[in-house]
Amino acid sequence: MMLVDASFFTNCALLSVDFQAGERGAPATAESLPPDWVAMGFTADDVNAATAFAWDTALPNAMRVVEACRTARLPRLFMHWGYRFEDGMDLDPPIRAMMMREYGSDFTKWHGHIGQPGSRPPDCFNVQPDEYVIAKTAQDAFVSSNAGFVLANLGIGNLILIGGHTEACHGKTARAAKRRGFKTLCVTDATTNARESTRMQGIRDAEFDYTVTTDELLRLLA
Repeated sequence: MMLVDASFFTNCALLSVDFQAGERGAPATAESLPPDWVAMGFTADDVNAATAFAWDTALPNAMRVVEACRTARLPRLFMHWGYRFEDGMDLDPPIRAMMMREYGSDFTKWHGHIGQPGSRPPDCFNVQPDEYVIAKTAQDAFVSSNAGFVLANLGIGNLILIGGHTEACHGKTARAAKRRGFKTLCVTDATTNARESTRMQGIRDAEFDYTVTTDELLRLLA
């Protein structure tokens, strides 16, 4: 672990990216993988390993991180998918195109609409009235939500990131944060990816200022 300067936590917030309500689905098979995933080299075994890590390790650790940040009185922001138009016209165009390829124009099959039950943080986070739940419509939360305004109004300069995916929403949001001048810390075992084999590489590619485990973070916040 790279030594985290204690001053990091003085104007710091927790940013949870795409931990969303839902249930653990059936194991993936080669036939059930989205065509776009197959084209990117995903395998069912890799996706199932990622699912197991997300449910059995990352989510329980994320709950511990959330509670520790509450105790430390750090602001908490919970980002989730939540486009507002039923036809997805407010989605990032590449995401909308992927949805169209996968589901066609039957918008009832699309996922991430703000009116769907899963478009909110998981119930186990027990979101409190003084916490911020923010919908986004692209993988980069900064270009598709008002999270940047919230962080500016809070006077935040440093971010603790949990969630997923390291090669998509989590990683792109972390890189965008660094471009905006934030210092970033990743809690590696409270962070997920769509395929487990490249989860840690996604974290490395995001070039976090610090990477720690959940146990290490809790010791730092104690």
